[in-house]
Amino acid sequence: MWSPLGAAGGVTVHDALTAAQFATLPLATPYQERAVLDVAGHRVELAWRASRELVATLVTDGERRDVASGRLEAQDSGSFAWSFHAMPLVVAGEPVTVERRRRDAVRWELRVEGPEGRRWTWRSAGLAWTGRMELVRAGERRALVTHQVHAGFAQVQPLEATWTAQASLGEVLMPVMWVLDRAYRGLLPKSQAIARGEVF
Repeated sequence: MWSPLGAAGGVTVHDALTAAQFATLPLATPYQERAVLDVAGHRVELAWRASRELVATLVTDGERRDVASGRLEAQDSGSFAWSFHAMPLVVAGEPVTVERRRRDAVRWELRVEGPEGRRWTWRSAGLAWTGRMELVRAGERRALVTHQVHAGFAQVQPLEATWTAQASLGEVLMPVMWVLDRAYRGLLPKSQAIARGEVF
């Protein structure tokens, strides 16, 4: 999960969940498809399981293996401008934690920590109204994974994600899973969304 993919690429993520389903789907629903990805030849299926746990399943030669999962336990809290959280993940059986921090007066970022001392920052690129997000390894400047996002309730798909040859499958899946989890709850802190003219 953490080995380099070896080839740069991109994918369009089409969320199979509709806004109506998000609003009405019972928490006990055992399975709801979210997206199917081809990441450098790796087929990954993303789906909600019971209690809306988002699970990534790697499919290889007909064999299926769950490789990542997450569920947002904490609800949005804090100030009006910065009431935003992203769910912690388990990738390849190891925890990945996230901590929300301010980057400056109008921008935000998440500090991410994974197994064996791996650390990243997930942040908006450019100004407050940018639609581009990037995942950057600690100590590096170049983004490994970049994607476009929209904060508005009715403007969440499709998600265009790209990665460098040095990125791993785990690093591609983390931001994709965060975006899918937040798809119908708002992908940006309120201050940043307002700066972009998004309507809640």
